[in-house]
Amino acid sequence: MPRLAIALMILFWIATAASILWSGAALLVHSVINGTYHPLAVKGDLLIPVAAAVPVLTAIAITCLWARRQRLGPTPYAAALAALAVGAVLPFTGLRIDSGYRETFYLGDTRYEVPWQYDPATGTRAPGGTHFSIRATLPDLIPRYDTDASWITLTVATDYNFGKGGDAPEETSRLDRFHFECEWKRGDRVYRAFGDHDLRPDRIEPLFDPIADLLDSLMDREP
Repeated sequence: MPRLAIALMILFWIATAASILWSGAALLVHSVINGTYHPLAVKGDLLIPVAAAVPVLTAIAITCLWARRQRLGPTPYAAALAALAVGAVLPFTGLRIDSGYRETFYLGDTRYEVPWQYDPATGTRAPGGTHFSIRATLPDLIPRYDTDASWITLTVATDYNFGKGGDAPEETSRLDRFHFECEWKRGDRVYRAFGDHDLRPDRIEPLFDPIADLLDSLMDREP
């Protein structure tokens, strides 16, 4: 075996061991820590698991190739080292591998399918639910996990007071020192926008219909 091939072989297996340790630690942080604070992002973005699988799959490929040929030249090891490098930098690229994960919530008997990017919460996964919330920006209504901008909470409910019922609020929009809150009814649904004081547009009323349209668009219309 040429000296270059031997050197690349040794370097490859050292790099593989280091990559498995590095990617394993990254996967642990991703699954445990991020999974605690951002569980939907962990379910929705497969970048870290894919990056963690690169060194393992590369080692398996090289082993199978060696078992078939019994001797490898420099090229397979050089290609494998390049694959390890790609796997190592993937978590820092800002890319995303979308799993397409959606949360299923119900308002009464109506089913909603909410993409994970909206960070859906507080819903009921069985028929009989009264409300659920998503998070998005104003005024563009960009999902929380699709932007670094600050976001607010948008809620749809079967009635006022998060579906518990009661009278409509005296004021559709309320503003205090720290937060704003708007609640309005359209059709048989009640909608709510809540967020930090500084995130409220000067005129939020023109956004009522777009917010309601966004929440209604999450309804599962398949029979």
